[in-house]
Amino acid sequence: MKIANPRTAGVALCLSLSSNLYAEVRQHGAHEHGVAQLLMAVDGQQVQLVLDSPMFNLAGFGQAESETQHQEVEEIEKMLNDPLALFALKGSECSVVSVVLEGGAFDEHEEGHDEHKDEHEEEHDDHKDEHVEGHDDHGESGHSDVHVEWSLDCSEPKDDVEMTVTLFEYFEHLEQLDVQYLSGNTQGADTLTAEQPVIRF
Repeated sequence: MKIANPRTAGVALCLSLSSNLYAEVRQHGAHEHGVAQLLMAVDGQQVQLVLDSPMFNLAGFGQAESETQHQEVEEIEKMLNDPLALFALKGSECSVVSVVLEGGAFDEHEEGHDEHKDEHEEEHDDHKDEHVEGHDDHGESGHSDVHVEWSLDCSEPKDDVEMTVTLFEYFEHLEQLDVQYLSGNTQGADTLTAEQPVIRF
């Protein structure tokens, strides 16, 4: 992602931190059910939110195996693609600029549709075998992590930043959200829960 002007420095830092965190999670296998990480950068009208979480926190399972679970993954994907239902910035009207969604469960969901469509093609069967073997090698424990980046354009709040995070209302297995935030010269960290889902800075 290219940053065109100085006002996006906070967003750039947020993305840099998220990339480092995501790489560390994937390399070292950091994986704690019930706990997720949220990075937040507010720079004028630009708001960048980055979530890293075990899939279990969103679905109650790591990898979809049954048709019902695949349908649940599809519903979760729809919810994550609607950040205005998940985050409310007090005193601001926001619109969605972009959503980036990554994670083994979502990749497997797409691969599952492709496999079903081309299941009779020999070339695809060979590819499918390699894909399955790769997943077996990558995560024998059945763990799967989700990485989401939301970019919003919001009217600037008149007072301090206050955001309500409603992720807890939709994902019952999510118990704790460790937040790092940056806005202007203000930066810090906080912990959100279902009982305390509001962050102020």
